[in-house]
Amino acid sequence: MDRPALQQLMNDIKARKVDVVVVYKVDRLTRALSDFAKIVEVFDGQGVSFVSVTQQFNTTSSMGRLTLNVLLSFAQFEREVIGERVRDKIAASKKKGMFMGGGISLGYDLVDHKLVVNEGEAIAVRAIFSLYAELRNIKLLQKEVTRLGIISKIRIGPSGRTWGGKPLRRGHLNFILRSRTYLGEILHKGQIYPGQHQAIIEKSLWDQVQEIMTGNVYARSYGKGFKNPSPLAGILFDEMGNRMSPSHSQRGTARYRYYISQAVIQGEQSKIGSLRRIPAFQIETIVAKQFIDLLTRPEILIEHLFGPEASGYEKQSVVTSANMLAATLGQDNEKNILIFVRDVLLKIVAGAERVALVLDGKAMRTALRIKEPDENAQPSEFTVSVPIKLTRLGRQECMVVGNDNGTQPLVNKSMVLAVARAIQWDGQVRAGASMKKIAKKERLSSGYVTRVMPLAFLAPDIVQAIYEGRQPLGLKVKALSANLPLDWVEQRRSLGFPAR
Repeated sequence: MDRPALQQLMNDIKARKVDVVVVYKVDRLTRALSDFAKIVEVFDGQGVSFVSVTQQFNTTSSMGRLTLNVLLSFAQFEREVIGERVRDKIAASKKKGMFMGGGISLGYDLVDHKLVVNEGEAIAVRAIFSLYAELRNIKLLQKEVTRLGIISKIRIGPSGRTWGGKPLRRGHLNFILRSRTYLGEILHKGQIYPGQHQAIIEKSLWDQVQEIMTGNVYARSYGKGFKNPSPLAGILFDEMGNRMSPSHSQRGTARYRYYISQAVIQGEQSKIGSLRRIPAFQIETIVAKQFIDLLTRPEILIEHLFGPEASGYEKQSVVTSANMLAATLGQDNEKNILIFVRDVLLKIVAGAERVALVLDGKAMRTALRIKEPDENAQPSEFTVSVPIKLTRLGRQECMVVGNDNGTQPLVNKSMVLAVARAIQWDGQVRAGASMKKIAKKERLSSGYVTRVMPLAFLAPDIVQAIYEGRQPLGLKVKALSANLPLDWVEQRRSLGFPAR
């Protein structure tokens, strides 16, 4: 159905440009009964006749329609048998180690239907493996490979058109480092067979690279025991379908985590969605709070897990289990909540207006310790979402979560950190330390320490509001500390906090 010419024919029929469709044989139109039913439905809807030059049948009679279905059944059978034979032939050939088509890997040329080592490219492949074993980081590898001028394989098509010869991206480098072709092997549907081509990489170097790559994947995962885990890695996407990958930046001793769109990382500007990157603590807080909120609204769980026909026992079991789970998770820290949530989440889709959690119904039933419904089971996945809007908090774009009482900003961690530092430094100054000594100890500029110090004299209720994320929307650290009045009443008025 996706053939361009067939799609053009269907569009012309819908535009009433066609009266009769003439084919040599019925199977030239399609060899699938299901597809033919869709095509005929369009024909009938537009009053278009259908004629086969070499096959006589009349679709206006029951016998004619039977004949047509028999012909199509044989055509579909023939197509499926041919497909099975081709697949069996490919499998048998790959068991013998033969190359059966597809893209030719960097380092090899195709000669008489066999892979032959291209010595010039093989040097580049060996360099890629050796560099990765030394650098142990795909991002650093990409920079070094680009500096050395290693490019993708240049290919020439039958028409003479060439493509390739471009700098290697991370995805391409990952593919090269994982490809067993360089070990002289052929992979087919998870089975490994000795190939008829020569290996380029030694087994010891290959094993070393695979061990490093596996370790890096685990280190980026959400598992316990890591100082700065990224619990949403692998399941967070933007609304354009781009995976949001974990990243971080370092400022002094502070480490700031983010999730960045793969479209941004790969430089594919046309595919970038509304969110280029998301501060990790914001999206992780939203997901954790949204899941806890879901557990406190069992009517939503009942609707998605059992449907409107849920029995009284089923409803009660959901309510009891959800309340117990919410109470248990509510006492845990956010990281452990997200580790639990991963087990029931299929993916998270973050956009400029809402964050959607796609949950696995079966896993959710297991988590709540309720049995599967005997019949009329609901879909295995369901979605809950929370409205958001983007605003500026400090120097970065911030997600503001919508709720029944309007909007509530998330905790601005940079502001909380500034206030905490100011209170701590005020105590050190009172003990005799100088601003310069504090700045040197904290590895910060004296100007920053001087600018932040007035925050030590904020009203207690303002400090509490900042800690809980209840500060006025858009309030920044710079505005908070600039010309800060000592009078608490004046502080509340000038900063936008409610009067007391």
